Amino acid sequence: MEIIKNHPVTRLQSLHLVYALFKEHEDTIVEGCKIIKAKEDMGICIVNPSDNLHKMAKRMKLFIDFWLPQWRSYYDTKPSEEIFEDALVNHDILMYNGHGSGTQYLSGENIEKTKVKSTALLFGCNSMKLLMIGGKYPPYGIANQYLIACSPCLLGMLWEVTDVDIDKMTAVFVSNWIPSTSEKSWAEVDINRWTYGSLS
Repeated sequence: MEIIKNHPVTRLQSLHLVYALFKEHEDTIVEGCKIIKAKEDMGICIVNPSDNLHKMAKRMKLFIDFWLPQWRSYYDTKPSEEIFEDALVNHDILMYNGHGSGTQYLSGENIEKTKVKSTALLFGCNSMKLLMIGGKYPPYGIANQYLIACSPCLLGMLWEVTDVDIDKMTAVFVSNWIPSTSEKSWAEVDINRWTYGSLS
């Protein structure tokens, strides 16, 4: 649409929700942007919690060890509800790499009841898919529950994705957005080798 071509656009359920999100995060908003201060323990990674995406887990472990070595990370093991909730409530970023949105580990209903501080990066198939619930009701999904819980930002997938493609996107996105103490840029890494599970 020509009228919005050069303007940012978003869709939210209501102005009340926008106002609630603003009030929740106004102390950390500068010139319209949420500021997350870089620190060593700013995030948690939950990778392959179903323990059946082994190639993806190997790639993501290489990336996380390279770029985010100070982050607490869980690999190939089902997180408890307490671990998942801690990631959302007490950290600035949750990076989830597994099937779906992670609601099999912490339900959407429980997410709604928390005060989510974390930006949730949900790198799983259909993690942000909206479901039609019928009648005149708008589509509904986990995004609604994160917004109700005041999450400042969500990133996820609207459809099924292949693990190699989403792993590449994850590594590029995170390495461009989150600063690292790594002496080498992720852009210098041989992506083909990394795809097959090696950095050397």
